[in-house]
Amino acid sequence: MGYVALTNDGVIAQVNAAAENLVGMQRADLAGKQLIDFVSGDEYFALKVFLSKVLDSAVPHRCTVAFNTVGRAAVKVDLQAKRSANGLECHVVMVDVSQHLLAEQRLTDSEARTGAIIESAMDAILTVDDAQRVVLFNQAAAAMFGCPSSEAIGQPLERFIPPRLRASHQGHMRAFGESRVTSRSMGQPGQVAALRANGEEFPVEAAISHAAVNGRQLFIVILRDISERKRAREALERSHSELRELSRAANAAIEAERKRIARELHDELGQLITVARRVLRRFEADFCRSSLNFNPKRTTFGRRSMALWPLPAGSRRTCAPPCWMIWG
Repeated sequence: MGYVALTNDGVIAQVNAAAENLVGMQRADLAGKQLIDFVSGDEYFALKVFLSKVLDSAVPHRCTVAFNTVGRAAVKVDLQAKRSANGLECHVVMVDVSQHLLAEQRLTDSEARTGAIIESAMDAILTVDDAQRVVLFNQAAAAMFGCPSSEAIGQPLERFIPPRLRASHQGHMRAFGESRVTSRSMGQPGQVAALRANGEEFPVEAAISHAAVNGRQLFIVILRDISERKRAREALERSHSELRELSRAANAAIEAERKRIARELHDELGQLITVARRVLRRFEADFCRSSLNFNPKRTTFGRRSMALWPLPAGSRRTCAPPCWMIWG
């Protein structure tokens, strides 16, 4: 920590070793110089106004300026100054805050990047503290729940959980916080329900993790609305069920038609066979009656039949050959 004593004219009257290291000059070389000689540009006017306020007031003042050091890059120095009791000089405490400011800038940049990633995420991201109150609510969460982030911050997480699930949810969160597991899924897809600002329940996929930040336990919950996926799956299942029913109905209709056609064919064929048999029997009977007066010698067919069916010598033919012989 550097120390500098300045006269009312702003001339350096006394410095310590730490102040020498800050400006990069020996004590003998600093004698007679003004503190504003080590700054430039806007910093020059800012330091001049600062020293003027210190010399004109008995209260301490504070500012941060960039010092042009000898042989090194400029460093950011935090100045805390107060006028002496006799009003003839002021005492300035100098602290190099370059690394601190650099670390703060890096942290700010990192937080900005993280914030941008969280805000641009398509999934809802919520962060709750150990009291289960919302401390982060990204834009996707605001759109999903129909609740602005400004309204959600500070609210209990159970506001976004259906009443029937709140008691069990608190127990799960407490057990998860006490476990050594850092992240896990919450339930099976489609089995976790959330509650919109308008009171509508909807299914979500959820993953939760926890971490300790500055002694506080934080829970990070990532949610994905699967309402459309669930509706599509249910519609697909209904379609498959309808197709199965149509297939069964078509198969049943085909089988019934096959049986009907077979039955009709069987009945018609049976009737035709019956009619044919009756006609054949009647024709055979009529033919046999008429054949008593039939002279087979008059036809070639008759002569051949008699040759196949000869009579004993001296016998007289009294009837025609049997019908089966004639029809051959």
